[in-house]
Amino acid sequence: AQSLAATPDTELKLSRQGEIIWADHVVGKIHAGDHSLRPRAEVSADDLLPTQLREEVRERLQKFIQRHVASLLEPLFKLEEAEGFEAQARGMAFRLVEAFGVLPRESVVEEVKSLSQEARSKLRSFGMRFGAYHLFLPALLKPAATDLRLLLWWLSTHKGEGAIPLPPANGLTSAAVDVNLPEGFYRIVGYRVCGRRVVRVDMVERLADLIRDRVFWKPRIDTEVRPAGSVEGGGFTVVSDMMSLVGCSGEEFDEILISLGFKSQKRSMPKPAHLVTAAAVAKPSPIPPIDVGVGSEADRGGESASALIAIDTTLTPPVEPSAVPTPETGNDEIIEIAAPPEMMDVNVWWPKDTGPFRAKPERVARPKFVRPDKPKFERKPQAAREPQSDGKRDFKRSGKPKFEHKPELPPPRPEKPLDPSSPFAKLLALKELIKGN
Repeated sequence: AQSLAATPDTELKLSRQGEIIWADHVVGKIHAGDHSLRPRAEVSADDLLPTQLREEVRERLQKFIQRHVASLLEPLFKLEEAEGFEAQARGMAFRLVEAFGVLPRESVVEEVKSLSQEARSKLRSFGMRFGAYHLFLPALLKPAATDLRLLLWWLSTHKGEGAIPLPPANGLTSAAVDVNLPEGFYRIVGYRVCGRRVVRVDMVERLADLIRDRVFWKPRIDTEVRPAGSVEGGGFTVVSDMMSLVGCSGEEFDEILISLGFKSQKRSMPKPAHLVTAAAVAKPSPIPPIDVGVGSEADRGGESASALIAIDTTLTPPVEPSAVPTPETGNDEIIEIAAPPEMMDVNVWWPKDTGPFRAKPERVARPKFVRPDKPKFERKPQAAREPQSDGKRDFKRSGKPKFEHKPELPPPRPEKPLDPSSPFAKLLALKELIKGN
């Protein structure tokens, strides 16, 4: 006991099941403490060990556990003890520490939106990454830190009862789902459940980055080439780089995309360039034509032209259908007509609520215009109607034709004789005199 109380930390080890080992022997075990990151060490010894020596050994093991946990989970302790945070940033740091360094983003959507750019920058300075699907500390995804986080989570949730399940093997970016494991197990070990497989958290974020670069791609210069998998007008198609990140393909990869919120639409598109090139390489190349070299008989050593032309012409390849002679210039000039691109059916994927799957805003029903109530016009009975003011008969209602006699015109007035001294009378007499002459 005295030798164990004086041993350095390098001679002590902590197993995956929470046992403290010294000189290949189990000398203690850890249990859940008052804080999830501060477990409590207990000595594995019988009653023959005196109380004073037992307490010395326990304090030695407790110090080893504290230093061991603080060393492997240093980013969590720095984030917990950091100062100068805003209220929202302090709450986000607490949530991440409580989740042992891996926090699904969908569980803190509103909290992330409320963070200012300054608060995000300060959280990033402590190693925190804001991914598309997770908020996590990449340094804690290493195997040693993952085993310790799993042990502390098991002590706080299951009180250390039973054997701790094994996580996926080191180096695997994805694995098949085991439905018998407790809820939250894969999140603690740094994996996300995606359909029938679990994918490592950092690989999920790298896959999201690849997809984002292709969906929202814009050329920075005119000569920049569109990356493979990017579809003009938005969307993307699955390429080998995406499948190699998660180590699966086919229906399993489609299930991963669906679990991440993507939707697909089948389209007829030109065959990708790499598939067209592969098909061209597999096709045998035609045999080049033989130059018969028609010239004079002297140049041919007296050999007739018919003998030269009689060379096996079956080696000459047929003219391609795309080569068409022009009628203007004859058969000497041949133009190449570009063949239509080969089409194929592919699945074009879109992020959530984008492209053809964009959520349409709900139409709000406008309230109907209601006219204010007006007093209805009450028609008076026939007997109570007032007579017309002009006193004329209503022939239309009585059924008689509407006809009125015009009054007789008064007789014309007699003409008044002209005054002989008036200028008009003298003018009239002058006119009569002219007519007579």
